[in-house]
Amino acid sequence: MSRITITLPSLLLGLPMEGVENPYLAAPIGKVRVSTEIGECSSPSISLHGADAALEDLLGRFWAKLVDGLNMKLCAKAYLEHSVESPPLHSLYAAATAALVYSVGRSHGEVLDEFEIVELSRLSDPWELPWWQHALDAARMSAATGSVVVYRNDEESAELGRGELRLRLVRRSEVAPAREPLSQSSMDALVHMIGQTVVDASEAIREGAGVAEEVLRRARVQNAASHIIYGVPTPEEGCVWVPGTPLSLELVCLGR
Repeated sequence: MSRITITLPSLLLGLPMEGVENPYLAAPIGKVRVSTEIGECSSPSISLHGADAALEDLLGRFWAKLVDGLNMKLCAKAYLEHSVESPPLHSLYAAATAALVYSVGRSHGEVLDEFEIVELSRLSDPWELPWWQHALDAARMSAATGSVVVYRNDEESAELGRGELRLRLVRRSEVAPAREPLSQSSMDALVHMIGQTVVDASEAIREGAGVAEEVLRRARVQNAASHIIYGVPTPEEGCVWVPGTPLSLELVCLGR
């Protein structure tokens, strides 16, 4: 059995919008231990322990696409253990998929770096929504490096330092594909504001500012944009809407 301990990440700032490639801020919120047994079989499948029904469904579809893309017939047993209270679904999905990809590589004598983990995971995600994909890539980059990261794409990403946040999931909301409720010029301004919010927070964190403080300082912008684009309600102070798995937002409250 292979065992690895990987960072449990959470997205904090940035918002997926169709046709837009803005950056995202992600940071560690804990650790998850993933133990796996991988072997050849006639009918590829994965058996999961420590995952709820939603995560089990996502990881089952991820595994099927992963082994099909690798042209391998592999079965796996995976055991997930963590001590984080109420983590977001996207956090568990990002960490577990990164760990599975790494474990498959290691079972065949290869050690994948963080960019290879992110790329192979992206190709194996069970959906076709490229404009949402970079959000999950950012979370996986944080998982693979164990760092606070700002991520736009493979060519534009940076580690901002170490550190771990306390947060908990309050609710998860399914959302419709982003529409354009404003004029084009207003939408352009909103897109720029969201992207600049991430850039400003990242620069402050790089210079030594606290991650939670910088996120909460900009939570009103993130929450307002989430309300305008996706119609989610404005949350209480200390909480922020962050991207979840595709076509969902997750409300997390920091420091609780």
